[in-house]
Amino acid sequence: MANPVGRPRKFKTAKAMQMAIDAYFALPGLKSMGGLTMELGFVDRAALLEYISRGEEFSKTVKAATHRIAHYYEQQAQEKSNPSFQIFALKNFGWSDRQELEHSGSVDTGPRRIEVILTDGNTEK
Repeated sequence: MANPVGRPRKFKTAKAMQMAIDAYFALPGLKSMGGLTMELGFVDRAALLEYISRGEEFSKTVKAATHRIAHYYEQQAQEKSNPSFQIFALKNFGWSDRQELEHSGSVDTGPRRIEVILTDGNTEK
């Protein structure tokens, strides 16, 4: 596959990228998108995520790494007594919480429904 216009490839093959990703996850300490981005030598998260558009092999490799980090945050949220940071991090992976308010009738009468929904960003509307 020809290299698309833009930055030159940092990794020639998905296998080489996967080896670098595995080395990052083997390091002790917290795991994050910022840490992965820096360890792989990318300038920013967008440059790493750009690899998703560089072919199926790279796409699978990068997506698997981001899912691994999301899984890490999910585990941390379950283990820690104050999961605020983990919730924030999961929102960066497309999770969201939203509130819906439904009114019918006048303001003073009629049914009202309030719904709070937490999604993983993959829910179709």
